[in-house]
Amino acid sequence: MAGGYSHIYTKMEDGWTSGDARFGFDWQVGYEWISNKKIGAGFLYEGYSTSGKKIEIEVYKGNMMIHYFAPQFVGITPLGSGRWVLHYGVGIGLAMMVDRLKGDKGSNGRLVGRNTDFGFGSNLSFGAEYRVSPKVGITGTVSVLSANIDQKFMGVDYQPKNNEVNGFQRVSIDFGVRYHF
Repeated sequence: MAGGYSHIYTKMEDGWTSGDARFGFDWQVGYEWISNKKIGAGFLYEGYSTSGKKIEIEVYKGNMMIHYFAPQFVGITPLGSGRWVLHYGVGIGLAMMVDRLKGDKGSNGRLVGRNTDFGFGSNLSFGAEYRVSPKVGITGTVSVLSANIDQKFMGVDYQPKNNEVNGFQRVSIDFGVRYHF
């Protein structure tokens, strides 16, 4: 389990007048099985959340969430006495983007728009872990998520210019705790 800061470094069309959908917080939860040969398989869930405002006749609060589910190939490399461990993972999975738009004070926060888009993505992660005990480790991870999602923000198609790929690429820096069964 880990959490941290994330940045979408590709262009995003969010329609917000304040805030930037490319900057937000993310979290990761997963399970990994590692063989005696230090390689194995796992399952990863990554979440991402950001928010902003859209000002038209009324002020609206926008929220965008990205969910990603993937099986992955994982491995570890113990260093020295084994207290320090390098870990890596690579996978392909399902990406889901959820946009919500709520009215501000005048509409008592009611939901005025919601859109959910699905696509496929791939992930790559690399990190280090310091084992404070044989069962518990503190970890830091850098990961990249690329996804192809047909983005329709509040039902309006975003048409990429010059045949750009319709999706996003995100880099994350996370810190967390690992428990070893």
